[in-house]
Amino acid sequence: MLLSELKRNSISSIANDMSEKLIKFPLFMFFCTDIEKRQGFIKDYFLYHLPKWLKQDVVFATENFDTIAILSNPLEYEYKYKGVNAHYMKKYRFSSTVFMHRENMEQICDILLPYSKPSMVLTIYSSPEVGFDRIEGLIDEIVEYANKENMTLVFDTFSRRYLPGMEYKGFVTAYRKQFLNTQFVESVLIYNM
Repeated sequence: MLLSELKRNSISSIANDMSEKLIKFPLFMFFCTDIEKRQGFIKDYFLYHLPKWLKQDVVFATENFDTIAILSNPLEYEYKYKGVNAHYMKKYRFSSTVFMHRENMEQICDILLPYSKPSMVLTIYSSPEVGFDRIEGLIDEIVEYANKENMTLVFDTFSRRYLPGMEYKGFVTAYRKQFLNTQFVESVLIYNM
């Protein structure tokens, strides 16, 4: 379902829930290598980003919020924590890893995309037990939205879990490489180019 707004207590509840579910999510393993601090980091990440995403990006979620998908414009990435909730991220000395990932994604988009039509980066946050069959309806909704808006989707992931399902839905692998000098392999799939 497409989200346009959530109440503050709902955002806090989602942040708490996601912080427990995403401990082993590869992107957060990169953002926060210290497993002792990771749950708090994930909670603060969502407390900071979710209100911003609701204002300036496109947010989709499953009914029970076990999966959240964000469509963000790579040309509008921010590289500084600012605003009312900035303190959530500024307290972590390693929070700049988020910007490293964004910068890398922006460079990939600059190379791959002609920008002849709008392009959005799709990031899916889901716990390990959520298989593609549980998010297939959500992906269908996102694809329908992209077709209606005549936009290109760029699915970015550090996990191979959803790659076969995304390819079945019409996404094409455009980039796959080890991310910087880490253990993670970044895959970028494109839809509707």
